[in-house]
Amino acid sequence: MVPELPEAIGNNLTPMAGVKINLNAEICVGCGKCTDGVCFVNAIKVKNGKAVINDKKCRVCGRCAEICDNESISIL
Repeated sequence: MVPELPEAIGNNLTPMAGVKINLNAEICVGCGKCTDGVCFVNAIKVKNGKAVINDKKCRVCGRCAEICDNESISIL
């Protein structure tokens, strides 16, 4: 899987303007597939049985949306 980037490098990457990540917690089953070596800035975790995305860390790369079998994560 993708190695986690050092925080200093991850902070220098910026999301594409006008693009957002959307998490539909109602359909998230908390499987953790999106957290298992997927996010290179470690912006997504499972808490209380649902995925939670740290918007300050997230770079909207879409890897978590791509791997989510439930389609509870999407790019807007």
